Amino acid sequence: MIKKIEHALSAIDNKYLTVDKINYERMFQFELYHQIKMQNIEQTDLTPEFKKESKYFRENPFSETIGNYIPDLLIHNFNNRENQNIAIEIKSINRNNMNSIYNDIKKLMCYCHNSANALNYRIGLLILYDGDFIKKYNRARIYKSKIKDLFNYTYNPVEIWLLKENHSIIKYAKEYFQRGYTPNN
Repeated sequence: MIKKIEHALSAIDNKYLTVDKINYERMFQFELYHQIKMQNIEQTDLTPEFKKESKYFRENPFSETIGNYIPDLLIHNFNNRENQNIAIEIKSINRNNMNSIYNDIKKLMCYCHNSANALNYRIGLLILYDGDFIKKYNRARIYKSKIKDLFNYTYNPVEIWLLKENHSIIKYAKEYFQRGYTPNN
């Protein structure tokens, strides 16, 4: 399924990767939704901004701090908690500050929290585009330590993917942040 998301990202037209006067983040989300649908993901549903009941977040240490529980895209079984595959958040780097990115990581961790009463998504993906994540990350000293602390919790994987204009994807797993590495190209 990850390969299909990578393929869907590579099929997105460059016009969706640049943000100018209008907030194109929603347009990028809809285009990614369309491209994932074109991949014919079987035996699962793809839903945009579907709210799960907050009862699934009660055991999660981040649930009270994130406010909005709704990721941009979910690949899951719509009617039950079986086969909860991927929760996806999408952010334009240039139009969002590190606090917004940090909160999306926490949101994904709520979906990927692994316990009997949680949703147990297999992976969370924060897809970033339109900007230099490394520069923003390195400038935000307070968020470097906060993000590192987030990745010290035990969850199903949460990854940060940076989609470049040439459609290459740079993936940052928790090891980058836990060990204090500075992501680089």
